[in-house]
Amino acid sequence: MPTVKIYKVSVTGDNHSYVQWTECEGDVVPKQLINSSVSSIIFEAQGTTAILNTISKSSAATIEMIGDGNSDCSGVGNTLYATTTTTTTTLAPINFTIVATCSSPNISGIITVSNFSGGSGVYSTVAIGNSNGTSYIAPTTNLSGASSYQWTGLTNGEWFVTLRDNLGNHAVKSAITGCGVCSFNGGSVSYYGASSTTTTSTTTTTTTTTTTTTTTTTAAPTTTTTTAAPTTTTTTAAPTTTTTTAAPTTTTTTAAPTTTTTTTTTTTTTTAAPVYTLVDIGTRCDAGSGCNNGIISRIYFDATDYAAFIANGNQFGGIGGGAPNTCTAIGRDVSGNTFTRYHLESSTFVCWKITAGNFTQNPTQC
Repeated sequence: MPTVKIYKVSVTGDNHSYVQWTECEGDVVPKQLINSSVSSIIFEAQGTTAILNTISKSSAATIEMIGDGNSDCSGVGNTLYATTTTTTTTLAPINFTIVATCSSPNISGIITVSNFSGGSGVYSTVAIGNSNGTSYIAPTTNLSGASSYQWTGLTNGEWFVTLRDNLGNHAVKSAITGCGVCSFNGGSVSYYGASSTTTTSTTTTTTTTTTTTTTTTTAAPTTTTTTAAPTTTTTTAAPTTTTTTAAPTTTTTTAAPTTTTTTTTTTTTTTAAPVYTLVDIGTRCDAGSGCNNGIISRIYFDATDYAAFIANGNQFGGIGGGAPNTCTAIGRDVSGNTFTRYHLESSTFVCWKITAGNFTQNPTQC
């Protein structure tokens, strides 16, 4: 007698599938359609496990073995397994603040991370590297409940930090260090690198002192000379002579110095670098067959597409609210660049054609 189990085949969302199986008696039933209106079907079929059985379906459907059937094909004595209810909670993406500064002598860089949020709320480890990938696989540092962490003695360049929670969720951010001292004409100038754009504005204030000209005129003294006439028997009145000498006029002008004061105000604006999160490590697939060709393929999303990916059950099909064979997200590499390739999704084994980052489902599936 054949081994008979009770199976449940289901689809989710707007997905659909035709289902067909071999009954206990050996008869193959006609294909049955399940979709968003009737999303599951329960039946007896020949088989031993959820994998080893006589059921055919599309990749959009899932198979559960929910009980044991009687191999005498009577339908009497069937037993259903005890059911377990699983509640899934979608967590907010992990986020944090990353700041690049310089050491006190301005000879090495410092990276500080803080303000952790999202994920499970319990943050376990941090790791640092000089690329997105190296920070993901770098040796980790246990936070032990700390709400921030700092690396010192760093060389100049872009540094990537991966923060993980206790459930394995993670996020990657980067910042740029640029520290050093330049000398000129006996003086020095220090510069501190920051991640992103720096805008400098200069305000010049000029103070002018007005020149006042003062004219001083010295009045000439008046000199009077009187010559007395000699006394004789005849007295003659001597004439009176008055001589006046005009003093020259002297003008003295003192020019006040002009003083110019320049005040320079520097304003630095830092814009956070965009974050690209690894969402799938699959393989490339062949366009003609839709099957795995063994070449590793990684897909990264920006923050908006990553949130949509999480909300869509961690799969590409249906992102953007469309049909299960559509996806409005943009596929990128670790640096945020778009690309063109065929990618086999690791969770659904669906072959996607990605053109300049845009997803379309490959007409041929493996």
